[in-house]
Amino acid sequence: MKVALNESSLLEVPCDALILAVHPEVVSEAEGLLDSSLAGAISARRSADKLRTDRGEMTSFFPAESGGPDRITLVGTGENDLDGIGLRRLFAGAIRNLVSEGVRSVAADLTVPGFDGDTTAPITEGCFLGGYRFTGYKKDDDDPAALESLTLGFIDASSDVSSLEPAIERSRILAEATAAARDLGNEPGNVLTPSEFARRALKMSEELGLESESYDEEALEKMGMGALLGVARGSEEPAHVVKMEYDPGIEGAPTLVLIGKGLTFDSGGISIKSSQGMHEMKMDMGGAAAVFGAMMAIANLRPTQVRVIGYIGAVENMPDGRATKPGDVLTACDGTSVEVINTDAEGRLVVGDLVAHAVKTHDVDWIVDVATLTGAVMVALGNQAAGVISSDDGLFDAISRAGDRVGERYWRLPAYEEYREDLKSEIADIKNSGARYAGAITGGLFIGSFRGETPWAHLDIAGVAWTDKAGGLDPVGATGFGARTLAVLADTLSPVEAE
Repeated sequence: MKVALNESSLLEVPCDALILAVHPEVVSEAEGLLDSSLAGAISARRSADKLRTDRGEMTSFFPAESGGPDRITLVGTGENDLDGIGLRRLFAGAIRNLVSEGVRSVAADLTVPGFDGDTTAPITEGCFLGGYRFTGYKKDDDDPAALESLTLGFIDASSDVSSLEPAIERSRILAEATAAARDLGNEPGNVLTPSEFARRALKMSEELGLESESYDEEALEKMGMGALLGVARGSEEPAHVVKMEYDPGIEGAPTLVLIGKGLTFDSGGISIKSSQGMHEMKMDMGGAAAVFGAMMAIANLRPTQVRVIGYIGAVENMPDGRATKPGDVLTACDGTSVEVINTDAEGRLVVGDLVAHAVKTHDVDWIVDVATLTGAVMVALGNQAAGVISSDDGLFDAISRAGDRVGERYWRLPAYEEYREDLKSEIADIKNSGARYAGAITGGLFIGSFRGETPWAHLDIAGVAWTDKAGGLDPVGATGFGARTLAVLADTLSPVEAE
């Protein structure tokens, strides 16, 4: 999608639709200018109490004169205060509705009456992500269509836009990274195999100047990554791990390691899943997609204070005769033995092995893993927030602040020592699954057992990585959740916090 900043009045921009937010009571100067251009049509509707101003409601006008917008669409803010998440969702919903009606080019006014804050980033990201569509396997390229161009600015030509360009460019980069993560999550498992995932990650890294390396199964055997390889054992698709590294060029810069669960398809293995909904298990690589998108954005944003290393563990979990069985014992790269209770609790084996590898290999200041780990977190939090288990208050606070900046929510779950009792094994150092209750917590704590003393956080995005109903920022399918948060986390953390 093309994104542009317009210095003149948006009323002069040729486009399919011009969008302006309107408040139930507050009439902005932009609305007044629009009203004049429409010969008082807006004020007439207000006077007749027929202007739709509840949150998300839309009213469209079609100017008689040509040369500017073909349509003017007012979207209601509602009476209650909007935050950044609400503003993103407001514009995403408006864009999604307009695109469904054939709109391909949009101009959006950055004026939002009643919003206390800078609207530039929320509106840019909301419009961009609301206009996203995955159409890779549609015979007809126009069904469904995506937004092709977005012009940002003001209806009031006297408004200064010169200072907005950096914020718009930053938001474009973050939105494109989210779209890239969505594209990966929407790919079918027969296309996005572990090998193909690795190929795409290496290609992206090379194009954007990241140092990268790929490890095949022979290399992973030498590295001793028995837990990760145990998950892959039942598949004919070989496992791959990709490391991507961003270096700010500052000696002694603290290191943030991002680790993504990349199950390109998860059948459950021998503990096979129900057939109902199994087709959606192509999205079990949502964590790795978020890391991919984050590293893509970081390469473009170039944070100045933090070195970032991203790991993608790309694996397929299948139930053939070689597959790991319940009761088997696997050994991770740090020597930890794991009793496999449930082969469908496979993501923690992949991510835990990568956490152990990162601790062994790098001088790490923070580790953040992101995974579609448990159904339990969906029971607890639904589809509105990711669950977090963290060993470090400062790291969680940085994640929460990063999420606030980009419109993604995180909720910290308790990690009391008593929960670890549920992971004790009679025959190994640890088992990969506990009892029915607190599954999101014990799953996260399993991964945390490989961190040593390194400050660590686990993001369980199982409830927010995929949606089967369009709404908010997201169309049906992969959401790309986490990519924006991880991308700005490098800025949110500081060298001081690493001491």
